[in-house]
Amino acid sequence: MSAEASVERGTTTPPRTPRKVVSSWYGASLARRMTERRMTVQGLHEVTGISHSYLIDLRKGRAIPRLAVSALIAEALESEGLHQHILDLRRRVCPVCDRRFVSDHRALNRQTFCSVTCASTARQRDKIYRATERRRGLAQLRAYRLEMYQGAVDAHCHSCEPSGLCRTETCALRSVSPLPLAEERLRVA
Repeated sequence: MSAEASVERGTTTPPRTPRKVVSSWYGASLARRMTERRMTVQGLHEVTGISHSYLIDLRKGRAIPRLAVSALIAEALESEGLHQHILDLRRRVCPVCDRRFVSDHRALNRQTFCSVTCASTARQRDKIYRATERRRGLAQLRAYRLEMYQGAVDAHCHSCEPSGLCRTETCALRSVSPLPLAEERLRVA
């Protein structure tokens, strides 16, 4: 079932819908279907074995059922639409291997990866990316500092010797000075 077709019929909400919207929709749908089937919470509890208080939470829109619970309720109420909606909301595509899967995680939008292997692979990729970014940042910092130091030495040397030739052979900055050393010509008298 495509997302567009189910939205037109009003049976689904867009992916990554806020939890309260989904739980409210499910609660209203469950209450409507229970009324149509003339089934009470106690009756549904007896048929499915789901706790009375949990069924009340579902009906009032305070919870979203996991797949097994959704399937039990749908079977008891003869309403495949209720279960199909929860199934559609829990469909995911793994960002690592692009495999489609159904997440039955307790938190509706929580599970992102299809397996522990893909989750581990993603963590390793993130770790490598962060390390690479950290190295890139350090390299940029070093390049910036080198540029600053070279600029400072260049400014000092040009202020000390405006002629562009360094005349102090014993200068502490001589080894890094951008100015060439001036050769002294001996005058013979």
